[in-house]
Amino acid sequence: MNENIITTKREETNTQAILSLIFGIMSLLGMMFTLIFGIVFALPGFILGIIGLRKTSTTNQPGRSLALAGLICSFLGLILPIIIFIITILLFTPSEFIMEVG
Repeated sequence: MNENIITTKREETNTQAILSLIFGIMSLLGMMFTLIFGIVFALPGFILGIIGLRKTSTTNQPGRSLALAGLICSFLGLILPIIIFIITILLFTPSEFIMEVG
């Protein structure tokens, strides 16, 4: 019973890329509750996405697409709350919130 067993070593996906995608998705989902959650989760996701992209480029480690998707989700999680806040300020001026008595 001399069987040759061929084993292949599976490369692990870049951890920073996976975390970037998780934080990016959490930032988009967190915006449903409050805009601050979007920014809080997007900052580490954006940083981890950049690190993940650099590591996957230099080491040819799998996960480049995950890092890119995480970077895009995190970018949206950073920009959308700011845009929503600016639009809210421009559309609803403080004078509309003042109740007239009389």
